Amino acid sequence: MKPGARQYTMMAPGTALGGYAPGENGWQVVPAGLVQGNGAYYYYQTKLDLRGLDDLGLQPLSVTLQEGGPIILHSNETSAMVIDVLTTVRPTETNMGDWWVSINIQGNPPGFMMGSAIAYGPQMSPDVQTLNPSQVTWGLWRLFGVNGAFRLAGTDFPTQTISSGYFGQGEVQVPPSVWWTRLVIGDESDTSMGMPSSNLVVYANAHSMTEPEEMTAMMRSVQR
Repeated sequence: MKPGARQYTMMAPGTALGGYAPGENGWQVVPAGLVQGNGAYYYYQTKLDLRGLDDLGLQPLSVTLQEGGPIILHSNETSAMVIDVLTTVRPTETNMGDWWVSINIQGNPPGFMMGSAIAYGPQMSPDVQTLNPSQVTWGLWRLFGVNGAFRLAGTDFPTQTISSGYFGQGEVQVPPSVWWTRLVIGDESDTSMGMPSSNLVVYANAHSMTEPEEMTAMMRSVQR
């Protein structure tokens, strides 16, 4: 494989979520015992195998999230948090349970850094995954709220974005793989919602890896 421009697309199917149960098409639910915040945490994960790059690395130039429709909330639910993240390691359910931690408690910033006000018990061992910044290539968080001006059915409401933001440092993607995780957090454990199908389109430049990037590739192969 030669250096140059590359583009790849990853897909996440749409589904209906609710009742703290796995959805269809590969959607899963984070067990309640691993969730450090409120509500139910649903997620979908897919990966792109990069072993065919051999000694090349992918430098992302642009990332585009395409969704096939709105996020629909049912019944009396009013909000949902959606986090899309592209990582060089696969996030664990334990790790995802910490991404949106009781932000009403002082000292608990939302995101990947765990707040000091949470009692986690003994000090974590080095093998506990926390996702360091270099493992997060790209991310987008969005807080959705009900748009009361519209109604699709008796209790089905479309949503609109209340606030959003990007994160991630665009690290060079190296073999063996890159993971796309969609995490959907409802405000109540019995939240019912409809998620549209979506694509993540990444345009990147493939180049010969430097020695540090080759070291990174070896570390990623053992999930470091």
